Amino acid sequence: MEGNRRYIAGEESGNSEYPMGNGRWGIAGRYRGCGQRKPSSYYFQTIMIAIDTNLLVYAHRAGCPEHMRAQKAIESAASDPQGWGIALPSISEFWSVVTHPSCQGGPSSPEETSGFLRALIETGRPSIFTPGEDFTYRLFSTAAEMGVKGIRIFDLQIGLTALDCGATELWTHDRGFLQIPGLVVSDPISATYSS
Repeated sequence: MEGNRRYIAGEESGNSEYPMGNGRWGIAGRYRGCGQRKPSSYYFQTIMIAIDTNLLVYAHRAGCPEHMRAQKAIESAASDPQGWGIALPSISEFWSVVTHPSCQGGPSSPEETSGFLRALIETGRPSIFTPGEDFTYRLFSTAAEMGVKGIRIFDLQIGLTALDCGATELWTHDRGFLQIPGLVVSDPISATYSS
């Protein structure tokens, strides 16, 4: 199947084009198409909320002041009837941050990191957003048009991936997150989710 893929955890398929089986994370599920082309409504689920890397980090690190609020935000996204997801670049960035030797509070082991992600995917059932065809050229051209510099290229990569897969809103605690046309950037850790 062409276009982007996103993983819908634990969802049964009534169509042999999307066979069941152990997915990439060891749980039953299937891949569904998303991306620049409009998929058939038979297999496309509208996803509204994308979660940024920093919320994953805060939810994983119990010692962070934002820990409980990040967990509440992710729980809220997971219960949203429109759905939610995480861009694959955010998962890679999360792994990089929490396993880094200089991570505040000490690095998480690969086993702890994998366990957190598996539990999140199995219980929260997010879609995993992946870049689609021609993504590289779109990333470069959009970055040039927007004048993106430095580390904000990662914001653009995450945001464009989420947009391609149907997200309309990205939740982050990064006040400087790049504003991408078509994607509303919100901070769920602010007053709304204060404990």
